[in-house]
Parts: sequence; C-alpha cells; structure tokens
Amino acid sequence: MQINRTTTASIVEAVYADQRIPHYVGNPLISALPVSLDEDDLFKTLLRNPAFDEEQRQWKTHERLQMLLGLTHFMVPFEAHIALARVLDAMMRDGYVGRAPFSKEHNEIIQRTYARRQAGEGLQLAPSDPTPQHSASLIGLSGMGKTTTVKRFLKTVPNVIHHRELGIYQVPWLHIEMTSDGKSVKALMAAILKALDKLFPDSDFYKTHFAGGKPGVSSLLMSVSLLMSKLHVGLLVVDEVQNLANSPKAKETVMSELVSMTNDLEVPILFIGTNKAAKVLGLDLRQGRRAAAPGIGTWGAMPRTSEDGQPGEWVDFMNVMWKFQWVKKPCELTEDLLTLFYECTQGVIDLAIKLFVSAQARAMIDESEQLTEALITKVFASDLKFVHPMVKALQEGDLESLAKFEDIAPFGLDDLVNEMARRYKAKRTFLHSTKPGDDEFTSRLAVAGIALGMDPEQAQEVAEAVERDGKAKNMLDAAKQMADKLSTPRKVATPKAAALTSAPRDFSDRPLDYRRAIALAQEHGTTVFEQLQRLGFARPVLELVAV
Repeated sequence: MQINRTTTASIVEAVYADQRIPHYVGNPLISALPVSLDEDDLFKTLLRNPAFDEEQRQWKTHERLQMLLGLTHFMVPFEAHIALARVLDAMMRDGYVGRAPFSKEHNEIIQRTYARRQAGEGLQLAPSDPTPQHSASLIGLSGMGKTTTVKRFLKTVPNVIHHRELGIYQVPWLHIEMTSDGKSVKALMAAILKALDKLFPDSDFYKTHFAGGKPGVSSLLMSVSLLMSKLHVGLLVVDEVQNLANSPKAKETVMSELVSMTNDLEVPILFIGTNKAAKVLGLDLRQGRRAAAPGIGTWGAMPRTSEDGQPGEWVDFMNVMWKFQWVKKPCELTEDLLTLFYECTQGVIDLAIKLFVSAQARAMIDESEQLTEALITKVFASDLKFVHPMVKALQEGDLESLAKFEDIAPFGLDDLVNEMARRYKAKRTFLHSTKPGDDEFTSRLAVAGIALGMDPEQAQEVAEAVERDGKAKNMLDAAKQMADKLSTPRKVATPKAAALTSAPRDFSDRPLDYRRAIALAQEHGTTVFEQLQRLGFARPVLELVAV
C-alpha cells in the first residue's frame, strides 16, 4: 500500500520506548505509543481553564461578553475522567498484543479475513473465533463530558505513526460517529473510510472502495477489515451509539456486523452514547458483555454531596468555576447560591456552565454587574427554559423521562454568547445611545407609549414627565419607567381642554415634535401611526422595550 507521507495528516516518526510489562515487550506497535501518563500529568492534560485575569473585569462589555467564550471548553477532571483515560490507554495497548507486524498472529488475522472474502463469507463469529477483545461502553447523561474526555485523551496519542524501518503506518485510534438513522452497515463503513481519508488524503479510500456506487455489504466489510488491519488500527471509538435505536429493524444487524468485524480483527472498540444507547448495547448477551469494562461506570449527574454526606465533586467544580467572573462586581459563592445552582442544573456540568455564562451575560447587559439569586433564577426561567423538563425529570428521578432527553445542549456557548452580544449591540445602537436631554428623547419615548396602548396626547405627557423625573439613564430605563407609570394606580396628569384647543397647529419650526404627526394625520385623513412612520418616529416596539 503506497501512501504519500508528504500530505499525510499529523504523522510522526516512530520512537521506541522500552517496555516493562512482559506481554508488551518486543511489540513495536506498543513501544511506539507515548509513555503512559501518571495521575498528575493526566489531570493536567484533561484540565481546561479559560484565559482569565481580574483586570479583564474592567474591559468594555462587548469584550467581556467574548471572554465568556473561554468557558466553552472549561473542564475540571475528576475521578471518573481519570479512570476513563486509564481504561483507554490500557485498551489501546492491550489491543496490540498478538498483533505485532509481520508476526505469526498478525499474519493469521490477515489470512483469515482474506480467506473469508475469497469464499464470499461474512464476518459472523464462529465458535472457534478469538475471544472478544477488551471493549467497553461509555454510557450516561449528555452534558457530562464523555466525548470531550475521550477526545482530549486521544489527542495525547499521534493520529499516525510511521515505522520507517518496517515500512508500515500505524493508526493508534480512529473516532467515528454512528449515522443519524442508524440503519446502514454501508454508512458505518463509509464513516470509517472517510475518517481514514482525513489521515491519508492522497489515498482516497472512500472513493476506491465505493467505486461503482453500490458495493455489496459483505465485500465492503471485508475490504474495510483488511484496510484497518494493514494500517494497524489500535482502537475504534464509535460515538452516538444511541442513533442505532432510531432504526428498530436494522439496529441488531448493524451492531452485530460492527462487533463481529472488530472481533475478527482483534481491535478493541469503545461505544459512546446517551442512556438511550443502553437498550442497543443490551440487545443480546454477547453485546451486553462487550459493553462492560473495569473502570468505566454509567456517567450520571454529579451528586450534591458525597456518600458520607460531605461536600463532593460538585462543590469542588463550582468553587473552581466561580473564580471566572467577568462581571465588575464579583461575589463569593455562598451556600444559597450553591444550592440554587444545583436546583437549576441537578449537577449536570454542561448546564451549570451555561447557566453561569448566561447569568454573567445578563448582568453585563442590564448593568447590574453582579450575580444574585434573583438574577440566576430569572436567567434559568428565560434562557434555559428548554431544559426545564429534563431538570424536573432529574429532580424526580424519573428514569423513563430521562431516556427521552438525548441531548441537553441544542446550542453551544458560542451561540448563547453571540446572541447576548447581539442583544447588547442592538441595545447600544438605540436604547442606550438616546438619553434624556437629547432632541429625540421625548418623541421616541412617546412612540413607545403609543405602542404600549396610550393615546398620543397621554404618551407625550408621560414621556415629558419621565424626562423631568431625571431618573432614566437611557431610553431603556425610560421605557421601563413609562410602563411602570401605566401600571400605577395614580392618575397621570393630562393637558387641559383649553390648552389642547389653543395648541399650535404648525410644527414646521419643531421638526422633532411628534405632534406633527397628529396635525398631518388630520390634514391628510390618515392615521397618526402612518404619519409617525413617515416621519421616522415609529420604531419596532421590541427595539424600545426589549432587554
């Protein structure tokens, strides 16, 4: 197999390290892997903190909103994350045992696969086939960092290792996602070929093996198997396994073919999925056994306290995250705030980060610049309402309802922060730029009053009263005060009838007086609102009153 290494992605030349584990000795595929990390190094590898400095709290609002994006990849590794990294490391190394290049065992694997292809046989397991390899599943609630942890660990291992003296390439790991419909073995094989194409761009494996458009499933399985064997794939990670449940008729076939193929190649496989994937992995006894592995349990939400009632990992996580406050008035993490955050997120990491970011963004935009219980409650009710059913299910321990929530993150932090930045920009362009004393202040505020249901005369009178009060910082504050006056029982003073009848009808010397619209409406027989629009006084209501 000829590969142009000048365009091969992320290739490194093999450097061999001495091995102490007896069954690892003498295997270049294992010796070329990076040395296993100790606990401290694993922690540092998985830890992700944003670039934060307390001086940033004095930056402009739009800059601080963008700094919040630094929490997109925030992660504090805990026991489960470290244990998962350990299992992945062991799976990759153990999977190469008995597969040293040019060894008798490796040649037997290739010969067996080739012979089955020539005979037109499938890859179904026979009683004499090898014992299933050490494979596992990582199943649990979405938003707890399963895929993130796997990807971060795998990045410590090269994508491709070139063994110059042996004339071979080694792919230590391959990460693919199950197709959304979960019903096609061909689609799964296509995903593997496309993943390899990213590593070996000039080879175009997908085009080669799908030549003619409709290769047979059996032939395609054999071709992909031989290719994975020749490229010495060490670990296959199959993500989004729950998608198999979307195709009740085909899920058993797809799962069986995948498991059989990796068994035949003696390649370990890690399944990643939400709780919905548990039904898929439990299709039969053989697949259920493969889903079990020491060191990996089901990932649920963080408990509020440890088993002995002491503060647990949730408290540690919150204490670390709470340091990254870009609001101008940072506050301490009190017991009440800690409790409120848990009530709103139920220990789901992704939810906690989103609520923390959303609350800060709201505090910046409304200029309160401080995280309070009232603000967090308000943000949870409005910005995170899409997860309310899931949070309720977690609170009640309703496992059946939880199984329906495959994804708690319909949009990422970048979308959330960008939406907040858009609101801030819109607010700054009009609501904050127009202030009491400006020529257009009362006219624009009167338009807001009309939109709120006031008659034009009353709207102008209330707008002038709000400006005289001198409490409004900008148009946003003024609109809120106008709304408050509408909800206040006390009667707002209106001009006397005599004053109205004697009011000037010619406003040519007062171009910013909205009453021009009243006179023009009477003169031309149109509505006041139509004249307000023509004069440029009528603006979208949301632009006047929305936060």
